[in-house]
Amino acid sequence: MRETGGLKDTVIPYNEFTGEGNSFSFTNYNAHDMLYTIERTVWMYHYQPEKWKELVQRAMRLDFSWAASAKKYKALYESLLPKLPDPAPTEDARSAGKQKVAETASKGL
Repeated sequence: MRETGGLKDTVIPYNEFTGEGNSFSFTNYNAHDMLYTIERTVWMYHYQPEKWKELVQRAMRLDFSWAASAKKYKALYESLLPKLPDPAPTEDARSAGKQKVAETASKGL
């Protein structure tokens, strides 16, 4: 796959030395690079079936659904919002705080 647009953002090129990556890709728009990438892919499929299986499983675990994207967008937008002060404590919280102070005072602390 040629590294362009959204594919460049989602496809991590396979590195045969570290085992990292989730697919095969090439940068330059030419037949030589495309053929070399296809040959690497076919070679791995035929001669390293266990590594091929790991690569396929790793790629299948990726989640590019709209639900996953929406969560990331929501987190981004929330990180841009100004941090608001905590709301005033409720009456229940004030009562609990007063009770805690009274308990501490009765223990002589």
